[in-house]
Amino acid sequence: MVGAVIDKVATPVADNTQRITSDVIYLAKGLAIVLVLMGHYGPTGWWPSWYTTIITVIYLFHMPLFMCLSGYLTAWSINRQLTSGKSFNYGEYVRKRFIRLLIPYLVIQGIYIVVKVILNKGLHFNYDPVTRWSLLGIFVNPINAPSQMLWFIYSLLLMTLLVPLIRRLVRHDVVLIALAVVLYFIPVPNTLGTIQVPMLHGSFAVQLPGTLFTLDRLHDMFLSFCLGYLLCEYGFFARIKHWAAQIGLAALVLFAALSAFVLFDQSHADFLLRGARLLALLSGVIGSLALFYAWRAVRPAPWPLLATLGKSSSMIYFFHQLIVFFVALTCLKMLHFTGSKLIIGLPVALVFGLGIPTLLDQWVLPKSALLTYLLTGSRKSVDG
Repeated sequence: MVGAVIDKVATPVADNTQRITSDVIYLAKGLAIVLVLMGHYGPTGWWPSWYTTIITVIYLFHMPLFMCLSGYLTAWSINRQLTSGKSFNYGEYVRKRFIRLLIPYLVIQGIYIVVKVILNKGLHFNYDPVTRWSLLGIFVNPINAPSQMLWFIYSLLLMTLLVPLIRRLVRHDVVLIALAVVLYFIPVPNTLGTIQVPMLHGSFAVQLPGTLFTLDRLHDMFLSFCLGYLLCEYGFFARIKHWAAQIGLAALVLFAALSAFVLFDQSHADFLLRGARLLALLSGVIGSLALFYAWRAVRPAPWPLLATLGKSSSMIYFFHQLIVFFVALTCLKMLHFTGSKLIIGLPVALVFGLGIPTLLDQWVLPKSALLTYLLTGSRKSVDG
């Protein structure tokens, strides 16, 4: 988290040799995961207009924020190893990244497969059935996999492998940023091409979508990840600590103005789909800055509940889709809510979608090394 399956911060976060408290990171992750649940509750056609407005503002920045946090914590993890006197072994780093991200990714996809099979075969729901193509999507096209939301984990794995490698090959940070900016503004086509798949009797054509290997998401989020990575490397939090409140206020004002612009001119409301790349970049960066430094402005307020959600954001991200779906299904099938009335179930979806995974993370996993390994890729329980 941002997000999902981001390394847990067990100690205060450090910007190189400078140390700052992990409060800001936890709080940012906590708020971001709440916003994700709000955005994933129910099909858009069921939302009342006021809720659509909220979701539009949320989608201006919440995924760039997740990726920025992920890049920040990736650099922090590497820097912590270097400052402890250990050399950075990229091969060992790749192995650990695969374990920490790929094992939970496959396990959660398996859980979603079982649930969907039970719903469709056992209970005769016609709900996004598991097919051969969706199973193949787990490995090559996560947006079409049984759990589409796990595209983030897939993309995160690729970015956590790519950026440190680029940094090792090219020492100049300006090259990394220039590459990220160029890639950001180069459009990704909806279709990458067509291949002929041989069969026993002839062959058939398969179109390669732009979502293949989450290329479209990498294209959108790579720059945010790189920015977060460099924020950590340059000790950005420590360098601007005396100006945090002022930066936060300025970012909040700018983001409010940008949100008003998008909402006032509805032709920009779908800008992410229409390719308004500069507007998307500004909203993501400004929104993330506003959130980062808003916490500095309101301190010393502890916000313990939000920080707890931030610590468990990975588990919340994994399971929220299932929980939110069952809440919406209950509203539809048992309470017979339709249309905008479905929004009544949102508080229930938030309570259960946030609460159950947090309890699993905070109370169940510490007691089971096996579950900890399967759901976090760590060989030790939290208590261990």
